[in-house]
Amino acid sequence: MRSLLVTKTTPERWLIAVAGTTAEHRVIVSIAGAILLQSANEIPHQLFESVIGPVALLLPFCFTGFSLALAAYAFLTAANALKPTRFLINRRAVIILVIVLFTAATFGVYGVTFMMKNSFSSAPLYSNDGTTIDQSAAITLLNGKDPYGGVNIITAMHALGQSGEFTTPLRQGPFQKNNWLDYPSPQTLNQLVVRQEQSVAPVTAGIETQVSYPAGAFLWVLPLAWLKFPSVVLVSVLALLVFAAIALKSVGAEHRPWIALLFLADLPLLYAAGVGSLDVIMIALTAIFWIMWKKPYISTIALGLALATKQQAIFFAIFFAIFLFYQIGLQKTLLRIAAASALFLALNAPFIIWNPAAWLSGNMAPITDPMFPLGSGLIALSAARLLPLFSQHVYTILEFAAFAAAIYWYFRIGAQKYPAMGFLLAMAPFWFAWRSLPSYFEFFALPALVFWLAQQVRGKADALRAVTPAISEG
Repeated sequence: MRSLLVTKTTPERWLIAVAGTTAEHRVIVSIAGAILLQSANEIPHQLFESVIGPVALLLPFCFTGFSLALAAYAFLTAANALKPTRFLINRRAVIILVIVLFTAATFGVYGVTFMMKNSFSSAPLYSNDGTTIDQSAAITLLNGKDPYGGVNIITAMHALGQSGEFTTPLRQGPFQKNNWLDYPSPQTLNQLVVRQEQSVAPVTAGIETQVSYPAGAFLWVLPLAWLKFPSVVLVSVLALLVFAAIALKSVGAEHRPWIALLFLADLPLLYAAGVGSLDVIMIALTAIFWIMWKKPYISTIALGLALATKQQAIFFAIFFAIFLFYQIGLQKTLLRIAAASALFLALNAPFIIWNPAAWLSGNMAPITDPMFPLGSGLIALSAARLLPLFSQHVYTILEFAAFAAAIYWYFRIGAQKYPAMGFLLAMAPFWFAWRSLPSYFEFFALPALVFWLAQQVRGKADALRAVTPAISEG
């Protein structure tokens, strides 16, 4: 690859200061590329369709696939990248830096403005039904009722001023006769919610109505509900700010400009925080228990809270446990997992006792409820009619086979040589799933990069401590 020789003019000094002059920045540049690909998924697909036609349906598949591949390349070749070499700022780094700067200065600044505005808005916008359900569940609990059995999504949508287009349709009730690939349109979903708002009959089983997360999902927003805040977005925004603060503190000073820019350029993360998505809280906690693994109390509490917030945390916990096994041994690893599990149980136990059937039904809803296939993984090829739609069991088998292979490889090789791959492997198997939503893949790259850089800082510090006594003795 052709490179730009760096001289000492003022602009090039600035470029070196931001892009860096260490080999580690080759890893940062690759992860930055992965984040930009994921951010491209935030562009409305109608804009692409007006230019390239129906092929635009495959763009999320391509963006997601290439981002996963680029992240894997970054971490699998990281050891080679760290070998002493004469560093030249290459054209790829410059191009990606320019795109990151542009994205951060435009869309990123807009995203931050949107976050702050939506945090204190009297009429917040939630572009996902999860936030609406969580806020309604918190209000239901404050009224002395069981959130798992007392939430009515139709009433919640109406009371919180949200659009029915963001509900999750089920292939039952009014959609029972739909083809699996005939996903109800936003207009159809909104009309269904409006009709049911005006009806005195029970809710028609055509959309997901349950609280389908562990209890932490709505306990996080309980203080704001108690204070009668109209918006619960502030919880996600605070989680993002805590993650950013820990990330900047954990990496080396020479890498902080990149990390700060990538937080502004990570549009899925900013947008998710801006609409109060539960994913932000879960991924912030996940980043904390990985990055701060050497602090057992903080790491274990963060792990327990993550498990109590969203089901996806389980998959990160599996790979984290394997990583810990090689760092602190089996006994201490089991102790941490047991303590985290106890915290999960403590937060959920009151609701399990209150209504065990409703709690179990809600937490199993993503698996047991007849949701339409959707996503940017393998299923996207069937949605584009390039592959036939196979039985849901086929996708489940592929998904679990991918998880088994990922766990085996990480246990035998990855945890010792490529520990940051744990973030990628925790989510990558969902690429084969019946539902492979972009949100499953959009949030792992930045936490993985911060963890990897923090490990480099620790490695250098350990090496310095090992050399210092020898120098003193000499």
